[in-house]
Order: sequence, then C-alpha cells, then structure tokens
Amino acid sequence: QKKQFILIKQHQELINEEIASIEDEKTLKMVVIEEKKKEKSAIQGDKEKQEEIYKEFKQEEDVILAALKKSQKDKAVLQNKIAEAIRREIAEAEAEARRKAAAAKKSDASTTTSTETASASFAETKESLALSKSFEGNRGKLPWPVEKGTVTEKFGKNPHPTLKNVYTNNRGIDISAPKNSQVRAVFEGEVTSVLNIPGAGKVVIVKHGNYRTVYSNLQESYVKKGDKVKTKGIVGSLLVKGSNMSVAHFEIHQVNGAAVNCLNPSLWVTH
Repeated sequence: QKKQFILIKQHQELINEEIASIEDEKTLKMVVIEEKKKEKSAIQGDKEKQEEIYKEFKQEEDVILAALKKSQKDKAVLQNKIAEAIRREIAEAEAEARRKAAAAKKSDASTTTSTETASASFAETKESLALSKSFEGNRGKLPWPVEKGTVTEKFGKNPHPTLKNVYTNNRGIDISAPKNSQVRAVFEGEVTSVLNIPGAGKVVIVKHGNYRTVYSNLQESYVKKGDKVKTKGIVGSLLVKGSNMSVAHFEIHQVNGAAVNCLNPSLWVTH
C-alpha cells in the first residue's frame, strides 16, 4: 500500500505538472490571440485611415483638376485673344499698305511704277527691318520682363507638379516675382495692343519690327496703343497671386507675312 501511495503521489505530481504546462500553454495562446486581435484591429484601422486619406486625396485631386481645367480655359482665351490681336495688327498694316498703294496709283500715271509701289508697300519699312535685325541680334541677351523672378513654368509641354500623367502646354514662360512687381519691355518698340482679358488681367503687346513681345497678368498698364517704349521701359504692374507673389506671363512671336510663329522666350532672355 505504501508503494502504491508513493506511485499515486508521483502520478499526481506528473498530472499536476502537465496541467500547469497546459495552463501555461493556454495562457500563452491567449496572449497570442490577443496580440493577433490587436494586430487585426490595427490593420483595419490603417485600412480605414488609408481609405479616408484616399478619399481626401481624391477630393483634393478633383479640386486641382477643376482648377487646372479653368486655368487651361483661361489660357486658351488668352492665346486666342493674343493671336486675334496680332492678326488684326497684320490686317491693319496690310490695309494701310493698300491705301498707300492706291494713293500712289492715283498720283502716278505709270502702271509699272504703281505696281512696284504696291508691291513694295507690303514689305517691312527700312526702320522696321533695322529694328527686327537689332532684336534678332540680341537673342539670348534681352533683359527679363521683371527685375527679379524665377521661371516656374517653362515653354512648351510641362508635367503637372502633383498629378501623374497630366501635362500643360505653355506658349510662353511664367515667371514668379515679388508681389505687384513692375513689368518692363525687353526691347525698344511700339505698343500695338492693350487688351483686357478675363483670367489674364491686362495684356500689352509691343512690336519690334516683325517680332512681338507679349506681357500678361497685368493689374495695371501704364502704356496705350501707339506709345513708343524703350528697353526696360515700364509697361505695367502685375496682379497679385496668393498672398505675397505675382506671376508674369511672357511670350515672343515672330510675324512672317500672314504667319505667326510662337518662340521660346528662354532662348531670348539673358540667363
């Protein structure tokens, strides 16, 4: 009996140890389950947070796209108005040439001479040709249209700074400058148009022979059609964009007969 008692006691101890081991394992498994629950809850929380961020980003993206569309629409209006103004200038010059040719024809009895006069009147004047040549000679040396600034949108195709696979097309360059900066002519010439365009403020076009420089986003223009301007002569002041800056939009066009070519201003201004 004594031996059996000792054996039973030993078995009881083994059973107790096994029970304790099972309890420890159970406790460990409960800890693991709790950790898994917390991990799952954290993942769910991250997922919800990511979905919330995505929704916010999507809303922000929609706002940016809407603003971009409006900006592109304003740019299209600006481009059309500038092109229309330059075409009108060309038409006026041709009409004036025809008027002079007609006047010459009346005063000249010779058919040959009148034909030559009519033909010659459509060509650029000597003064205009000299100005064109001088403007071309200053390619890469022209002063900036603002005294201080940084090019924030280049000529041609530009990727959007935040939206993937979204591009804008610029017919000139955009220069960020201090608030209300003054805009100056990059070369001597004659003011041929002063326009007021929604979304682009006032626009001044200056003729340099068969070249045109265009200054947009003006709050005020200090010149009028027919005014002569000198290099660095002030033509206006910029609109305010944001709280402490302005943006100048600057273009250069070359007129070849009835055709108008848009040039990259960065190749013409000094660096």
